[in-house]
Amino acid sequence: EAVIKETLRMYPPVTVTFRMNREDGIVLNGMSIPQNAHIGISLLLHHYDPTHWENPETFNPDRFTGLSRHKIKPFTFLPFMAGPRNCIGKNFAMLEMKVVLAKLLKEFELVNPDPTVTKLVMTSTSLTSRPVDPIRVTLLPRS
Repeated sequence: EAVIKETLRMYPPVTVTFRMNREDGIVLNGMSIPQNAHIGISLLLHHYDPTHWENPETFNPDRFTGLSRHKIKPFTFLPFMAGPRNCIGKNFAMLEMKVVLAKLLKEFELVNPDPTVTKLVMTSTSLTSRPVDPIRVTLLPRS
């Protein structure tokens, strides 16, 4: 589960969300937000914010294990959003990812066919992100 969560932190499937400010008189970082203004929230920037994540560029699933997971402040990890507008399929999606990974890793060893490729480069063309180049993986049957 920690590996899945860290992957979702670094590569969120949805990179931005929008909300409407329903209240009057909201000031954020010295900037007045007008009532009924649409506000874009970058989940990608939020998940890489060094004020919330130590070494945010480093893949570290241990962030989501043991005592470390209790250091994660509410609303800093948002791959499925949070609160009343969170994804209703969150639990199903997490379960599905765990089952697929478990079955895949039980049957196969995953090998990077090109060891020079060590970083996944993503692009965000709309609300969702995807890899710039194809992800190539060799599956070797386990004996």
